[in-house]
Amino acid sequence: MLKTYFGYVVPSTLAFVLTGVYSIVDGFFVGQMAGDVALAGINVAWPIVALVMALGTGIGMGGAVVSSIRAGEGNEVASRRAIGCAIALLVAVTPVVMAVLLLGGQPLLWVIGGREEVLVQAQAYLSVIAWGSVFQMVEGGCVPLVRNMGHVKFAMVAQMVGGLVNVLGDWLLVMVLGWGIVGAAVATVSAQAIASVFFIVFFLRGGRLSRADLGVDRSIVGRMFKIGFAPAALTLLPEVTTVVMNIATVTYGGVTAQASFAIMSYTVVAVQWVIQGVHDGSQPIISLCYGSGDARSVRRLRHINYVLAILVAVLGWVGLYMSRWQIAALFGASPEGAAVFAHGVTLFALCLPFYAIAHVVVSFFYAVEHARGSFALIVGEVVLMVAFPIVLPLFWGLDGAWMSALFCYAILAVMALGLMHAGRDALRERLLRQKRLHDEKENEVV
Repeated sequence: MLKTYFGYVVPSTLAFVLTGVYSIVDGFFVGQMAGDVALAGINVAWPIVALVMALGTGIGMGGAVVSSIRAGEGNEVASRRAIGCAIALLVAVTPVVMAVLLLGGQPLLWVIGGREEVLVQAQAYLSVIAWGSVFQMVEGGCVPLVRNMGHVKFAMVAQMVGGLVNVLGDWLLVMVLGWGIVGAAVATVSAQAIASVFFIVFFLRGGRLSRADLGVDRSIVGRMFKIGFAPAALTLLPEVTTVVMNIATVTYGGVTAQASFAIMSYTVVAVQWVIQGVHDGSQPIISLCYGSGDARSVRRLRHINYVLAILVAVLGWVGLYMSRWQIAALFGASPEGAAVFAHGVTLFALCLPFYAIAHVVVSFFYAVEHARGSFALIVGEVVLMVAFPIVLPLFWGLDGAWMSALFCYAILAVMALGLMHAGRDALRERLLRQKRLHDEKENEVV
């Protein structure tokens, strides 16, 4: 069990970390060459970029969960059909996404905190990203699909190659050619395009899917969106934090605090990506065990996720605290900005252990088709993460903004554990149902 678990989780975690590399590398090179304002510009634009990636991830993960459950039941035809439906939906949605970004990008940037020169920089970044939205959708959607087909190492390699292209592109376009924030955007799109080519070739070769598997099936789409909402939201929720914190920091600390939070969001989100890699990496085997009605394995995998995610969170906070001054210097922060970052990240990152607990529960819920539970926690997270950065600074100023994530995720972790306890009987009944379906399918084969 542990060998299979880590065989999925380790490549998945590396893939998520490399996704975070896109934003971190952009921030590093732009911060070194263009300063605090350009760095804040990327931070303002990134939530919209993440929204596109989250949409792709939600479609892909929805199809992947349905596929894994069908495979656990022993229905391989329905399993392949779910993957084909997800791919067809990705292709159908992409033109709409591109049109929205090209026509409505600037107003969206203003709404989420872009002002004056920061808005100019953010618009320059997003205008390039919009033309590459097709690659963000394909990459975000294909990663969970390929991983659920058992090719976790291939998904990891595709994103590793994309990450390497991103690093080299940033060095060439930003550092050598001096293209600034536009160069960072071109490097990001190029990296996502390379990764997308890997995935397209994967599905075209080897007869993994037939033409009959491809197509938008309404019965599958409804279930995909019901399940896929949670993983899409998990991908996007750090950016909700970014939006409200951008507004709070610029209000109570000016551009210096906003730029300091830009560094904070890159580094804290990197730890959150690792945590997401843990719980999303285990999703295929949890869904497979759930599909076959293996209650003992489902519970064991959930407990392993708790331990590993909390361990990552604690080590992440320690690492951020110990290296806070070095991180500020690495991103080219001004002396004043470095001091704000060093103090702020110590408070803000305290949320990580509670974040780990809450998100392990959310991902477990959608892996076992408990859509209501995952939806309730995600809505709760949005409400709390919007409310606390508004309310707490009224009493504690900028420190209130830094501590808002701690308050949010501490409450959310308690809610998550409460919902898990309350849903024990319902989960037991669903597992018994899946066990009967699995046994019926096996009897048909015999």
